[in-house]
Amino acid sequence: EPMRNAKRLADYMLAQEVVLRDDQELIGLIKALYDYEQQQISARKKLSSGDEQSLRLAEKLIGQEIALALRIPPEQATARIKSLLE
Repeated sequence: EPMRNAKRLADYMLAQEVVLRDDQELIGLIKALYDYEQQQISARKKLSSGDEQSLRLAEKLIGQEIALALRIPPEQATARIKSLLE
């Protein structure tokens, strides 16, 4: 039984590490696309539709996770993300 619990704990910790790494990569993607979007706006251009979709999807995914963790509406979490990037 103790070995089984230790294995469960190790599996849980590994899963948490993977989720954290994925979240960090997603946040990095959001930051990079947001910075690129600001450059495009300065040059009076727009993001490509693919970049726009990627940015909005990444914001939505991270926003949902933050909303769940903080128990706030997803829209409020997304707004917080944007304010931190500005």
